[in-house]
Amino acid sequence: MALIIVGQSMFAQSSGFQKLDEWTEKWKTGQQTYFGYPVNQQSEMRDFYEWYLAAGLEVVNLNNAGDPMTDEPWAMSSHVFEREVIDYFAPLYGFDKSDVWGIVTHSGTYGNNHGIYFGANYLWAPPSKVLSTTWKPSMLCSTAILRFPPSIAM
Repeated sequence: MALIIVGQSMFAQSSGFQKLDEWTEKWKTGQQTYFGYPVNQQSEMRDFYEWYLAAGLEVVNLNNAGDPMTDEPWAMSSHVFEREVIDYFAPLYGFDKSDVWGIVTHSGTYGNNHGIYFGANYLWAPPSKVLSTTWKPSMLCSTAILRFPPSIAM
């Protein structure tokens, strides 16, 4: 346990590494028999993390909030790469690169929620259309969809 002094206040802080080590071991041993959300358990990330450390990114607070189609308000973001991904996939799905907007999300639930939100806003004007989702995609999606007008159904 370490004693940390910040300004005039003092507080105790434990390293937390023992708990993190136990958590890591649980995931490493459970990897072989994991049955749940479909993820690739054979990912080799060593080269990426070596580059990440060599580049010094471990000391940079990365925040990718904001609109990826502009550089504001977060000039220090990875929006330039996000736009490249959107520009690559847009024509594959029949969209014109000059008339497309999108975001790259970090998870399916987050992406589903954004899809529901933007779809609902798009469909708001013509209430005769219905947005349908698969049965129980996730609790968060079900919660998000309940906040929209009755023309949007599950």
